Amino acid sequence: MELFLIWSLRLVFVVYMTLVLLHSTSRWRYARRHARRSQHRKPSYLRGPGREPGVDVIIPCYNEDPGLLEGCFASLAKQDYTGQLRVWVVDDGSRNRHALRPVYQAGEERGWRVHLLERRRGKRHAQDEVIRLGSGEYVVLMDSDTQLARDGIRRIVGRCAERQTAAVAANVSVLNERTNLLTRLIRWRYQLLSEHERAAQGSFNSVLCCPGPFSVFRRAELMEVWPTYLEHQFIAGDDLHLTILLLAAVLVVDATSVMLGTRNAWLALMYRPVHLLLIVISVYALMTLHRDRWETR
Repeated sequence: MELFLIWSLRLVFVVYMTLVLLHSTSRWRYARRHARRSQHRKPSYLRGPGREPGVDVIIPCYNEDPGLLEGCFASLAKQDYTGQLRVWVVDDGSRNRHALRPVYQAGEERGWRVHLLERRRGKRHAQDEVIRLGSGEYVVLMDSDTQLARDGIRRIVGRCAERQTAAVAANVSVLNERTNLLTRLIRWRYQLLSEHERAAQGSFNSVLCCPGPFSVFRRAELMEVWPTYLEHQFIAGDDLHLTILLLAAVLVVDATSVMLGTRNAWLALMYRPVHLLLIVISVYALMTLHRDRWETR
């Protein structure tokens, strides 16, 4: 009996490792294929002058560091997108609003709209505060600590304009990856998500999660699922919830293989892991806090 159990466990282990290798190899193969295919694509709206669609950028903000928000605004101001670009900033009842006011004022001087909510309502409702005020064909949802590449919006909207795609997930990285071991682990996690998992899923036009730091959606399709997105709370996170709703509507969700946005690893400096177990716990806690910091209390 004991010998049978040992050989059974060995067999299970061999089968498991075989499946892992097959999965990793397949994911790498499809990610590479998607990357090659992406490099040869030309955004459809660039094939004729004056055809750039309007874009609404929505940035919810809650207790953000003024320096990070200023960096976010600066990257938006440097975008090379030649179409109409409207920026909507929503302060979701931040407790440090007095420190953020100069940054908000700088945004208003650029012609951006800033909405100050009296009390905290959560990320989804902060986005809902302004999404119907815009009229752009595309809606960019991004976080307040994201810094975009200069061509970020142009390239991600160009991809969404192809084949009537409903949404496109950007390639997101970490700005302060060299700060400590934890930030490097988070950078590695983002790299796996963007350059392997989502890229492979993009080969089948079915990316499972458009990242909150930077994604673009076609307004018509987004508004079809928006009421459901607002009403139901999804335990795995708002980003995954919204993407699943779009996929359930039998729509195409694509991914880019080009680096379009970077963000800071939130609260990374507060963690000093001393051994592997603590590192794992810290990464899980950090990403959970980042996801849940928008939840309404």
